[in-house]
Amino acid sequence: MQDHAQRIEEHAEVIGSDGVRVGTVDRVEGDRIKLTRDASGEHGFIPLSAVHHVAPALVRLSMPASEARPRRDAPGQPAQARREEAGQGVIIAGPAAEAASQPGGPPKGNDAAR
Repeated sequence: MQDHAQRIEEHAEVIGSDGVRVGTVDRVEGDRIKLTRDASGEHGFIPLSAVHHVAPALVRLSMPASEARPRRDAPGQPAQARREEAGQGVIIAGPAAEAASQPGGPPKGNDAAR
């Protein structure tokens, strides 16, 4: 696994065992591959343990792309929620993300202090 980490190149294509594209390497962070941002503007993460083979500009996984869905949150960090306001993406995380995902959205006015 460590050997794989040293051989993975930035901007290499990541494909599943079925040849279907999973993403593009941003860099290796610890025991995982950080993928470049997707269409929603978020990075995905693939564990190095899922790597089967590394070639120049290519990382092949040991599972099909459909099973290699990248995690969208880094371990040890809160999952992020995305909300659109006035045409701009606003990232909220932690307790605010949980409140925003509840029916009625986040608390407003004096309710926020409770």
